[in-house]
Amino acid sequence: MNHRLDGLCEEIYMIRSFQGADARARVAELEVEIESIKSAALQHGIEFHPQKGPRSAYIGAEQPPSAMTLIDGCTSRTPLLGATYHRLLSGVSHAKRHGLARFLVPVGPPDEEGSIPTALNTSAGDLARDLLAGPLCAATLVEHLRWYPRWDVDAVSPLVVRMLHAWGRISGAPYPGPEISHATG
Repeated sequence: MNHRLDGLCEEIYMIRSFQGADARARVAELEVEIESIKSAALQHGIEFHPQKGPRSAYIGAEQPPSAMTLIDGCTSRTPLLGATYHRLLSGVSHAKRHGLARFLVPVGPPDEEGSIPTALNTSAGDLARDLLAGPLCAATLVEHLRWYPRWDVDAVSPLVVRMLHAWGRISGAPYPGPEISHATG
């Protein structure tokens, strides 16, 4: 239910700034759904914590882990690696200066409108290292599908290993193994 609340709150946070009647109506629909979850939680004696700015509403005594914490959990062999990737990716996805400036380099003087021509200042290896969190999360998801819902992922596991080898070859950080996923007993 916390995942549902997170999705509802993210949608509200995203569209609340729009001024149209459709946006206001959609926010009202989402708020009704959140109110329904709140009511059900309280009927069952579960705490409800409302949305505060960009922080989503949640139920229960403890706030669910952040995206940064979850990504860091996917790279647990190297503490804080996931958190670092989250910051790098967040800087790009949120168009923050530090995230985007790393990719561009000026290649000439400003034109008549004041725009400075730029070129992409990166390589396939740099991008593969910067975006390593993607394949790590995908690989972790496959392993979790094996042990949590007990799905048969044997057909997918070799593809995950091939993906990690290819990513490692491009990034210059070879995949350390294992070659085949461990089957659960």
